[in-house]
Amino acid sequence: MTGRPDPAVILCPNCGAASPTGVDTCPACGAPLPAPQQEVRSRPAPGSEVGLHSLIDESHAQLVTSSTNASETAFAVSCTLGVLASAALGGIVFLAVPRGWTVLSITLLICGLVSVTVASLLASRARSATLRTTYERRVRPEILRYLNTSGMTRQELAASAALHLPKDSPLLPLLSGGDSLRELTEGEAGNER
Repeated sequence: MTGRPDPAVILCPNCGAASPTGVDTCPACGAPLPAPQQEVRSRPAPGSEVGLHSLIDESHAQLVTSSTNASETAFAVSCTLGVLASAALGGIVFLAVPRGWTVLSITLLICGLVSVTVASLLASRARSATLRTTYERRVRPEILRYLNTSGMTRQELAASAALHLPKDSPLLPLLSGGDSLRELTEGEAGNER
């Protein structure tokens, strides 16, 4: 037994909808469902303080790691492309302006500043997109599973996470509400009935 209220139900890892056992795909979103034995995890009991803190810590770590990696990669690629563009433009200015060392220096300085600004903007966008994607694909299904098995509400989980995590955790705004959590709230509403 997995500790769920209804062992004849499998939760969709994609959308969190409950489906009867024996069904291969989720009736709500069409995603493939795991076999009942694949859904069982060796986690602490739902509702226990250790299980809750484990879920919160794992979710926070997934979000931080994935968003940091995406941000660093986007910044590095953008800076590399900026250096290449600056070198090409510098070469053109060097060939076009005779004895234009001052013009060349100013051009390269401006190109460098623009390159770093664009790289920072792209890194920020990559971080935001990765946070959303990681939350929707990995963290939210885990949270839905936990909420369905523990009977805890989303608000209780968010309050516990706010006490347990640092104030700047990327998980806190996602748990606090907003449009990105509309489906989480809908999934939880089915759990409270």
